Amino acid sequence: MCAITGFSILGLMGWGAYTAGKAAWANRSTIARYVSNFYNMPETAYQAVKVKVDRT
Repeated sequence: MCAITGFSILGLMGWGAYTAGKAAWANRSTIARYVSNFYNMPETAYQAVKVKVDRT
């Protein structure tokens, strides 16, 4: 009985991972754009501060 419960929980977790992976693959270009923007955020923030300092 306990083994059946454990396998059903693992099955549900596997199904959830498969569904999440399928959704991520369908939206991979959007995800890549968000990751790129997040990665470049410190550089763009630095450039904005640098421009603001140069204007004054």
